Amino acid sequence: MNCDVGAGYRGRTDSWPTVGGWITENYSWRWVFYINLPIGIISLILISVFIYAPPYLKRGSMRVDGWGLGMLAIGMGSLQIMFDKGQEDDWFSSQFITMLAITAAVMLTAFVMHELRTPEPLVKFSLFRYKSFAIGIVIVTVLGFVLYGSLVFAAAVHAGSAGLERSHGRLLDQPARHRQPGQRPLRGQVCFD
Repeated sequence: MNCDVGAGYRGRTDSWPTVGGWITENYSWRWVFYINLPIGIISLILISVFIYAPPYLKRGSMRVDGWGLGMLAIGMGSLQIMFDKGQEDDWFSSQFITMLAITAAVMLTAFVMHELRTPEPLVKFSLFRYKSFAIGIVIVTVLGFVLYGSLVFAAAVHAGSAGLERSHGRLLDQPARHRQPGQRPLRGQVCFD
């Protein structure tokens, strides 16, 4: 069962970047989000209908740290726009990009300082006192950057070396990516027999 779920998940995660690239190049990047709207609405409806808390769980009052959430949203939003528009606006020679960088730095620093002092934080930075937790987070973060970076740039490198558009470079990767889901059930069978 686990292998089948893993194979389906792997096939989905390997196919959708190609589909998203094709939609972006042939229509607009906005359509990637428009397509997800009905899927998200259907998911919310299904969650509200079929998923419920068991009666033995007590409903306690849980407060959301609104100030922290606001600082995180503004800081990360500024950082995302800065990275997105930086190359177009010649990075820090643009006053807009400089202001976004300052806003992101101030808000994210204020977020960390606020979260360290609030009684119900969004992110419990106190967990980083445990060496095993901190090392695990660092390893997962570095691994995520390396794996995601190689996934994103492989299509661009293949497309550039073959003189193709970026979505066609992603298509060159597909046979190798779809080999893995087929092997996953076999690996599980070999491991558990």
